[in-house]
Parts: sequence; C-alpha cells; structure tokens
Amino acid sequence: MATQTLPTTDRSSLLRRAILADGVFTLLGGLLLAIDAESIAAFIGLPSPWILTVMGLACMGYSVLLFLAARRSPIDREQALSFILGDVAWVVASAVILLGGWVPLTTAGVWCVLIVADIVAVFAALKYVGWRRLA
Repeated sequence: MATQTLPTTDRSSLLRRAILADGVFTLLGGLLLAIDAESIAAFIGLPSPWILTVMGLACMGYSVLLFLAARRSPIDREQALSFILGDVAWVVASAVILLGGWVPLTTAGVWCVLIVADIVAVFAALKYVGWRRLA
C-alpha cells in the first residue's frame, strides 16, 4: 500500500494571498474612483469629486506597494504589519466619517462607506492571521 503525503504549505501563503487580493481590490477601486469621480461623488452625496480623484490615485499607488510586498520572499513582517494597521486606520476613519455626520452622504453613500469598510476589515483580519502564522 502506497503512503500518500500531503504537500507542505508555505507559512506565508495566506498572508501573500491576502495582500495580493487587497492589491487587486485596491487597484480596481482606485481606477474606478479616478476615472468616474464625478458620477460617484453625485451618487454618494459629495459636493465635489476632487477628493475621490485624489483617493483613487492614492489607492492605485498603494496597490503597487501591496503587489511589490506580495512578491517578496520572504514577506517582510514589519511591512505586512503596516498594511494591517493601514487597514485598521481606514476602518476607523470610515466609522468617524459615518458617526461624525460632517460629510453629507446620501443613503447610498453611507452604504458604500460601510461596504468598503467591511471589505477592508476582512482583508485586515486575513492579513493578521497570515502575519501571525509567520511568527
């Protein structure tokens, strides 16, 4: 009878995949914001689209950092932790925007902020679990 062995997995695979997935999400979101800022601003209730254009460009730049980090072998734990903390900051900033009430968002805008914050929180959680596996 032949013995079957399971392949060993790379301890960084979850972290690498989470960083890559975050990079794809961030790049696509950034492109959407940069290309269609005016329509999105009207949809979510912002009076001026320039902030969405700036956010879109920043997201595209951040996605490059994510892609570069995911290619490293081994993944830099400190850099990965900075990505996790950045995600947490995004979620906290989203909560401040929604609870502060100083941004005139439409109902659709509130839902958009909530959905994006939830997605970012999931990426933060996945990256955190992957980061802990590296220890």
